[in-house]
Amino acid sequence: MESHNTEREQRWLIIERATNAIAGRIALTNIERGVFQNARLGYWLGAPFQGKGLMSEALTLTVGHCFRPANQGGLGLHRLCANIMPTNTRSRNLLKRAGFTKEGYSKNYLQIQGQWEDHERWALTIEYFS
Repeated sequence: MESHNTEREQRWLIIERATNAIAGRIALTNIERGVFQNARLGYWLGAPFQGKGLMSEALTLTVGHCFRPANQGGLGLHRLCANIMPTNTRSRNLLKRAGFTKEGYSKNYLQIQGQWEDHERWALTIEYFS
């Protein structure tokens, strides 16, 4: 279910089919056009819904939408980026399964609950999307 859609951002709710409960959200932000054709990926999933494959399914659908040509209803992007905390093993494994590769490490990248946290930078380009 789409909850927000602009030229620069797209957000969707993740719904658990069995209960119709909102399980989480997946979002594309900072969608950049021109020579970059890039978006930043963000997501979260509530604890009761983890380990059920919901985020894997949502990420697969989102990546497909990102790389599908615009004349076929997609975004026609070339690159998709995600930044995760190094301690977030589940997120790292999710990105690896989806074909993302680690590109780097950013010290004090994002403030979370008042504390600056390091993040790993991950990306996937259309050439490596299968």
